[in-house]
Amino acid sequence: MKLSYWTAPILVKRTFGKTIEDVCKHFNVTEEDIKLNCRKRIYNEPRSIIAYLLRVEHQWTLEKIGKYFNRTHATIIHHNNRVAGFMEVDKEYNQLVNSFK
Repeated sequence: MKLSYWTAPILVKRTFGKTIEDVCKHFNVTEEDIKLNCRKRIYNEPRSIIAYLLRVEHQWTLEKIGKYFNRTHATIIHHNNRVAGFMEVDKEYNQLVNSFK
């Protein structure tokens, strides 16, 4: 079966709000919790994943992501490198992050 322009399935990209909502729901935290100035793992892990997804999937700038979390762009670079590194060595972590795409 040949698909034409009119019959091809439409791929809808997930909105950034839905991405944030899904990550927060998975880690059982609120959006306000991840914006706190707290370095506890329960808040930092979802913050790292969201920062990575906003950069990779939604092409946000480092400054824009930093403003969203009240952090500097250097912190966002650290989050992105951390998540990318974990994804390379841990298959389960890779599947978790990819499930939010």
